[in-house]
Amino acid sequence: MNTPRSKIAAALCGLASALAVPAASGALLVTTYSDADILASSLFSGSSGLTILPGATLIGNTVAAPKDQQQQGTFSGGTTVGGADGIGIGSGVILTTGTAKAAVGPNNSASETGQAGGPGDADLSALLGGALTTDANVLTLRVRPDAAGTLRFTYVFASEEYNELETGYDDVFGLWVDGLNKAMVAISTVNCGSASRGTPPPGPGVNCGLFVNNDFDVATAPFDIQYDGFTRVLTALVDVSAGVEYDIKLAIADVGPRGQGGTDAYDSAVFIAGEFQVDHGNGAPEPASMALAGIALLAVGAARRRARAAVAR
Repeated sequence: MNTPRSKIAAALCGLASALAVPAASGALLVTTYSDADILASSLFSGSSGLTILPGATLIGNTVAAPKDQQQQGTFSGGTTVGGADGIGIGSGVILTTGTAKAAVGPNNSASETGQAGGPGDADLSALLGGALTTDANVLTLRVRPDAAGTLRFTYVFASEEYNELETGYDDVFGLWVDGLNKAMVAISTVNCGSASRGTPPPGPGVNCGLFVNNDFDVATAPFDIQYDGFTRVLTALVDVSAGVEYDIKLAIADVGPRGQGGTDAYDSAVFIAGEFQVDHGNGAPEPASMALAGIALLAVGAARRRARAAVAR
């Protein structure tokens, strides 16, 4: 694993271009599953030339929970045929810190919670400089491409913790391939600033251009999901070689006030879809967005501040 500082820098540099802000509400459908292999196959649904090996694992509220209380599942209806809609990703896997079914709109609550009561994840804690995490939802899988190419992950991070950054809650998502962090987003890394309930976020926040406001208390939430805010569609790219097996880890967790953990209840989620693109010998894979190149510097500074604060405590 990388150091916490380099993990965050690598993750944010790995984000590719953010797509246009979705324009209208969508008909989101969530189906919960407790079978990790089903979720692994669903992540790369429609991708040819990529073998999803058996033995995927899942951490979260699964067997012991009724289906409507499970943390994870698949989703569809994120976009429409005519163009960007809803969250901007048509279908894929949803991982949450609460309950997956709660993602379905409309946004009729300012504080949707389905606290899972599970443990955190050490890798996610490291991304935020040692912050304690809880309610982790983690999917791991192994893939083997038939040819050289690129694994492309498109994802959206959404949360009920938006838009009250002053509370110190900082739920986080991370993606690793062979132990190397390739994508990371938290409330503290993409937002439009803090705001009291009933007023829109004042901005500019951090990477405000990547944030979509869906606040329940400002007006009628324009997007048909429960969460008060979410990122635009973000992309992570990973070069892969033919016949080589790659371990993939997707994880999301709650982070309590000022990194203390244990008391966070409001839900966060990641909507994610994977795709395998074969390299036809026409040059380098699609480059990451240059607009995001400077984000790594902000992330390194944030990691340093968190480390100093941890020492002070």
